[in-house]
Amino acid sequence: TLDSSTFSFLTGFSGLPGAENTLTGTVEVGGYALPYTTDFVSPLVQFDLAASGSLADTTLSLSEILIDDVSYPDQTLFLDIV
Repeated sequence: TLDSSTFSFLTGFSGLPGAENTLTGTVEVGGYALPYTTDFVSPLVQFDLAASGSLADTTLSLSEILIDDVSYPDQTLFLDIV
């Protein structure tokens, strides 16, 4: 499960997680940097995931990624939970 209270954002970047939909396993996150950020070495956002119930391989998908009005392809991370 995802605990949205664990979200932390890059210094100078303002972000806010939306409500988590536990039925679909989704959460929307929005953010911005003013005037702008040039630090793309550090993560823009970090958060904790915790296993609930039985352990199983799972995926973490990022979709509808938009940075500076540039749309990026959806990304999927496969997590091998042991």
